[in-house]
Amino acid sequence: MKRLKDAINLIPLGVVMTIAVLSFQRWQISQAAKPDYNNPSPMHKGLGPKPGSSEIWEVVNVSDGDTITVRANGKEDRIRFCGIDAPEVSHGNKSGQPLGDESRQMLRSLIGAAGNQVIVSPAERDLYGRLVAEVFVSAGKGTEEEKLLNYELVRAGMAYHYAKYSDRCPNGSEILADAEKEAQSKRLGVWSGENQKPWDFRRSQR
Repeated sequence: MKRLKDAINLIPLGVVMTIAVLSFQRWQISQAAKPDYNNPSPMHKGLGPKPGSSEIWEVVNVSDGDTITVRANGKEDRIRFCGIDAPEVSHGNKSGQPLGDESRQMLRSLIGAAGNQVIVSPAERDLYGRLVAEVFVSAGKGTEEEKLLNYELVRAGMAYHYAKYSDRCPNGSEILADAEKEAQSKRLGVWSGENQKPWDFRRSQR
């Protein structure tokens, strides 16, 4: 009888423990709902892309090699390029990285050659409210082909393949991995010397 009473007394404790575990798991899921591209966490790994319909936007600002501001119908939005991470540029008193300005200039040139018009294929929103997307431009007059800017920047060594998140991109991660291998083999841009990865650089600045 004593053992039975002891077992019955332990039931409330078991219920409390179960509720606590379930609550913690639910909290983890809520934290993983939106990726933080500036502060990557393994918690976000494995979430699939959520592509939306592509839209044509006018570029009004190029912040760096992986972030632009676009406008259409009087509405503006900030776009974070999906699956890539470009060297940081200087901001105010904060110093940038080698090739940060060159990366931004390449992106400006590619967009300018397309009349500042880009085609945005969304994946998701990040924790900063930016639209994470693949960004395309027309390959030129007389052709219906398009250039994927995410790919072009990595292929030129002006950005890194951000493998931690690239599986969310509408076209997946393989195309960016191939672009980075090409840049590495030719020792282009960030692969021409010893350069710190942007995500490591940001971590060191905190």
